Amino acid sequence: MMAAASALHHDILWNVFHMIATANRCVRGFGMLSETHCLEHLRHASQTCSAWRQTLLSSPSIWAMCLDMDHLQLRTEAWRLEIIRRTANAPIRVTRFRESNSFSKEDEWFFTFLKANWYRLHSLDFTLHPSSLEKFLEIQNLPAPTLIFFKCTFLPLRPGEFERSMYPQIPESVILLGGGAPHLRSLLIYSGSYRSDGTDALEFQMPIQSPLFSQLRSLDIRPVYDERHILHALSSTPLIESLSLSFSSSKITIGGTDVTTPPSILPFPCLKKLKVKVNGNIPASIRFLSLLDMKCCKFALDLCFLTDPDCDLTDISSSLSGILSAYFRHFDGERPTVQGKPLTVYITSSTVNISGGPRDFSLVLQGFNQSSSIPAASFFQAFASSRWYEAAEELRLYTCTCLPELRILLASLLSVKCLQISADEFARIHAWGQLGSCAELLPDLEEVYVVDEDVNEETLGMLHEFLDSRISCGGKFIQACTYSDFPDNCLEVVM
Repeated sequence: MMAAASALHHDILWNVFHMIATANRCVRGFGMLSETHCLEHLRHASQTCSAWRQTLLSSPSIWAMCLDMDHLQLRTEAWRLEIIRRTANAPIRVTRFRESNSFSKEDEWFFTFLKANWYRLHSLDFTLHPSSLEKFLEIQNLPAPTLIFFKCTFLPLRPGEFERSMYPQIPESVILLGGGAPHLRSLLIYSGSYRSDGTDALEFQMPIQSPLFSQLRSLDIRPVYDERHILHALSSTPLIESLSLSFSSSKITIGGTDVTTPPSILPFPCLKKLKVKVNGNIPASIRFLSLLDMKCCKFALDLCFLTDPDCDLTDISSSLSGILSAYFRHFDGERPTVQGKPLTVYITSSTVNISGGPRDFSLVLQGFNQSSSIPAASFFQAFASSRWYEAAEELRLYTCTCLPELRILLASLLSVKCLQISADEFARIHAWGQLGSCAELLPDLEEVYVVDEDVNEETLGMLHEFLDSRISCGGKFIQACTYSDFPDNCLEVVM
């Protein structure tokens, strides 16, 4: 048996060891840690026989794939140095998720190692505490010629920890990777607050000089206070495919270089997904969106506006409606549905969500004062005028009192076969006597699902009346169901 194992071809062995080396990265991705680290498995494999040992010791890239500093710093200094020696000069993948509230010997060792090996970093995924920021800033402006993936999570302060005033070396903003990373593909920055009241977070800005990130494919930055740095940096990233930005309001004055807004529209020809989350800095997000070439876009759009009840959207409603109209008009020439996947429209008082078409779309307005602000309905017309809406095959309506022209919108849906609706909205429509008695509304309707926390006999009675009225007016036979959170109360009616 051992003779057969030692006779395996070098390429087969290398692939087996590669799977072992990457196993912990997969497990970490699901939020779990393996009981036995991949470095321990590699160590045991190297002790199996001379052939396996020779293969492993002559494969520095295998060891370079699994430099988990959390694991290594629990081992002896001799073993840490041996693992690093075995990586030779191969590009290294480094992870570190240790959380500490003070700068320790382990932190000193880690940042010393990082500085000495910055030139050969392939990927770096780590958490950064304010106490370690000064050391990191000394390193991160070095050139990173082999860096492909970079993720930094700047930890927020916990109750009782120091204020920024106690650590004056913490700046208000940081120019990230100023030395350049010409091969960088993915950049993810998540910054927590350095104030104990959670009011402000350190802003990581991208350098505006090109072409420091010319190969960038994915960018995720949270938070963004000033859109101008991002716009300038993105003007030299034509290959970007995924972009996620979280705009926030800052109570500090942003430092750094004075930057003007780019004068031209940014096309983003390769962009497939754009996610914009806004928490109190709506004007900056609108300025950013207005400089994107919506007329030539090919990306899925996910917009989420979170704010306090006193905020008013009136000032930006016209601009946002124009942006959405341009976005939807671009797809008029495309097939609105994808084979085997129904085009679904989901509407609530604060959400418009579309899936199953050539591009997914989501608009969420959460926390706004509906009496003084512009609800989702004010932006819905941009979508309702597009071919996407007319081609919808599944419609989900929940708490839609914000749509005063609901009957007109329903009358334009000639392709909807399935309707999912809350019991409250169903009762409102039933009271109108329109959806059931007017066969021109949703003429292709085949299924109705009424959803409620606790389905009662009154809902079931309305459903029976709806079906009888629908059929008597020449409508199709319909399968109707009621769903609740309590399985014993689920009822089904088929006519």
